[in-house]
Amino acid sequence: MSISGGSSRRWATWILITTVALATVGLGATPTQVAGQLAPQDSAVILAVPNADMFFSGILGFMAAFGEGEGESASTALADMSNLQVREATEAGINVAGDVVLIVASDMDTTIALLPLADTAAFQRVASEGALSTGQVQGLTTWTRGWQMPDGTVDVDGVYAVMGDVGIVAPSEQVLQMILSPHAGPRILEGAQLPGADSGVVLIDIATIINAHRQDIEQGLQMFQMMAGGMGGPTAGMINMYTGMFREMLNIGGQAEALSVIVTPSAQAMVLNADLRFQPGAPVLASLPRHVARDLTLNQNLPSGAIMRFDTTFDAERSGELMGLFTNIMGGAMAADPSGQAALNEIMGQTTAFYRGLGDEIAFGMYPGQGMMPGIVMAMRAPDPQTSLQQWVGMCASPAFRQLMASMYGISPDVLRFEDLGTQMVGSAQAQHIRLSGMAAMMQQMMGMQPGMQPPPQMQQMMEAMDSIDYWFASTGELAIMTTEAQPTLLAQALAGGGPALEPPAMAGLMAVGADSIGHLSLSGLLGWVDSMSAMMGMPPGASPLGAMAQSLSRQGEVGIWCAGAMHERGLRGGLLIPASDIAAIVQGAQQAMSQSMGQPMAPPQQPLPY
Repeated sequence: MSISGGSSRRWATWILITTVALATVGLGATPTQVAGQLAPQDSAVILAVPNADMFFSGILGFMAAFGEGEGESASTALADMSNLQVREATEAGINVAGDVVLIVASDMDTTIALLPLADTAAFQRVASEGALSTGQVQGLTTWTRGWQMPDGTVDVDGVYAVMGDVGIVAPSEQVLQMILSPHAGPRILEGAQLPGADSGVVLIDIATIINAHRQDIEQGLQMFQMMAGGMGGPTAGMINMYTGMFREMLNIGGQAEALSVIVTPSAQAMVLNADLRFQPGAPVLASLPRHVARDLTLNQNLPSGAIMRFDTTFDAERSGELMGLFTNIMGGAMAADPSGQAALNEIMGQTTAFYRGLGDEIAFGMYPGQGMMPGIVMAMRAPDPQTSLQQWVGMCASPAFRQLMASMYGISPDVLRFEDLGTQMVGSAQAQHIRLSGMAAMMQQMMGMQPGMQPPPQMQQMMEAMDSIDYWFASTGELAIMTTEAQPTLLAQALAGGGPALEPPAMAGLMAVGADSIGHLSLSGLLGWVDSMSAMMGMPPGASPLGAMAQSLSRQGEVGIWCAGAMHERGLRGGLLIPASDIAAIVQGAQQAMSQSMGQPMAPPQQPLPY
């Protein structure tokens, strides 16, 4: 078969590129240096670790809080990654202190490992031992390892090759041929940078994953909707609503360019710092809030004792666009419900007017409730807090709100009722009190219970405890404050101010400086509250280990889970801190509760961790 002149030149160029590419690897090249050359264009996830020893040692240090990882090391972790059936990576010539790259293609099944080699001969020897076959791909010797099945097929563990000082592990010779041939690199590597030696970075191409699996996702959603159609009633309405919302969220996810997550594990904490970037000109960017330069101080109006506290700057000017985005998401879920769509449009119009009248900061707190419902505190800066509060009350009491709830949960609009209970003085402020009731009947309808049917006694008790929500509204200075509680205890504390400041711990570099939002979750508060609800539902004392976990956390001095976030022109950054000492205390509390329930003596308390 003859080759035209144009084809001949293309083949010559291809051979030249391949030769130069392989030659430039040379001795001393590392996995992170060749990842851009080898990673497939459709790479969906890439993990890059500058120093495997430091990174995996950090992971094992954090896992010690769970009582896991004993006897493991960075060397054993790399040995598992190589799939070479060795206990220690050093046995296969792998450089434990080198950099490592793991690549996952868009099918989420094809995985490629790039390993640093200190002894290429040892890697080649181990790879060749027991190999099913040996071959050549792009001038490199390959070894296929796996198992010969009784029916003659081969279950491949991996295809191995050495390029310079890099060991390559691919799932097949076809994949190895593909990555060694000239091809465009993945976009998630554009502008990517390696983190510090004690960290690893995970790069995720959200749009590529969505596009590769959109058909399967859509088929799954259609299956859920078909199942919902057979169920009928409120359940069908809720499934249709959530599948519609999920479709709209997929459309937003398809606008993402890349998500990078820097993972910094240690014996003290697991810290994640993420950066989500959308494609230039993505429609969603026009709806996202912008960075607001101000100190976050409104959290000091949140009372102490919170399960969760969150303080964020607020872009009032962008709130209309954000509400429009939310309307599109919800609208897609209610396309077949004209009444729900009309109620949604009305409520979103009221909500947009409310948010556009606010200032530049909002704080939120959740507290153990005076019953089954949690207590909520929201404090907002507002140029005219009285007007903002009246708008807020109007939204809550609006018939459109009840219609929206009816459409969302498949219930009758007249199930929910609002009562204006008047005003009273709370501290030096005039507070308005309204009550939403009918929640028990709403839950009964959602469960498909016919009028007159009685649920089991414990469930009936729970429903009655959740039947109503009391809202309190008041203002002081530039602040508009709302609480949900039977009596205005939290409201009085919020009006007085002087609560504890949200100050993230300095450990492990949690992003906080310049943050647009900071949040804290008290695990002891959450566990204790859930445990108290178990008692309200008639569970015997000690039946749940949650109380013991909460007490263990309180004794050892809880750090809590912390998060922070900041906006930028192409998306947002966020940080998350999970302290190992809290995890260790929860495990210890669970073990003590188990020992007590089995009638065994409790293990002696562990010494507090040194941080």
